[in-house]
Amino acid sequence: MIRIITKEDQSILFNKEEIKFSTFLNNMFFNKQFYNNEDSEDSCEDSDNSCEDSDNKNVKELKIDKLSIQSLVKIKAIIQYVLENNIKNYKNNNKLKKIIQISKYFSLKDFFDLLDAVNYLHIELIINVMVNYIKQEIEDDTLMEIKKTFNLTDDDFTGDQLKREELFNKIICD
Repeated sequence: MIRIITKEDQSILFNKEEIKFSTFLNNMFFNKQFYNNEDSEDSCEDSDNSCEDSDNKNVKELKIDKLSIQSLVKIKAIIQYVLENNIKNYKNNNKLKKIIQISKYFSLKDFFDLLDAVNYLHIELIINVMVNYIKQEIEDDTLMEIKKTFNLTDDDFTGDQLKREELFNKIICD
């Protein structure tokens, strides 16, 4: 088990099955090339003593100042949902899309904070769900709608991009 401590000094426990979704955490704690073999959780299985008695002693702690508690809670909830429901086709799962969908309760800033967190932890499952969600959101939108949805201004674009938008608008309007 790993206790991840956030920038707010709050923590959440992740078990080995949940950690496997994160390439970063999995390599750090369970890849024999990266960790000390004596610290392995598997060593409990080989002994006569039960691991349950020593679980609290085997909990490793990791402080990650890049993660907020809100993002970490969301990550844990998504991973638990996938595990509990044995989801294999997560890219087209409507429940997962709903969990990460931008709304008045989960703002654009929250969305990109979560994306930063899953990118840092390298959790491909959630990255793919989020990227697919963004693709669907902008697929049928006009440039103006995309700007409005993502709170973009002309300052967010280069001169060439602004010229292309102007040309595009001229073609559509004429």
